[in-house]
Amino acid sequence: MAVKSVLPEQALAACVSEMYGPHNVAFRDCCRTSGWAFERLFGVNPVTNATYKTNWGALRYLARFGGAEECHDALAKAAGLVECQPVSGVIGSVRTENGPFGWVLAINIQRNEWATMGPSGLCVLLSDDARAWGVPWV
Repeated sequence: MAVKSVLPEQALAACVSEMYGPHNVAFRDCCRTSGWAFERLFGVNPVTNATYKTNWGALRYLARFGGAEECHDALAKAAGLVECQPVSGVIGSVRTENGPFGWVLAINIQRNEWATMGPSGLCVLLSDDARAWGVPWV
């Protein structure tokens, strides 16, 4: 199914706005900042129901779904998003070896470039190992 997309510059600008500053699991992590950036682009925040305040809380929240990728999928579907190919602006679950959960939530900038919240703020990952969801054209 076709999904809405934006220009790469717009996707990056939304990420810069929401992912600027230090990481804080209680308020500014990959889940929340990606949700805010996606909402800035499309008016929908798929992670508003993600409730946790600590790393342990995040682990418990993810465990309820069976893991990070499954959690990201459930949150996206609950928000009415559809799985799609990576295009500029969509939200995605990107495999990473650096994060504690194996996957991070990120915004696609273009092709295999994903912006997410890292320990010091915005970071860009290059990955073809990702699942993406977007707002469907109706």
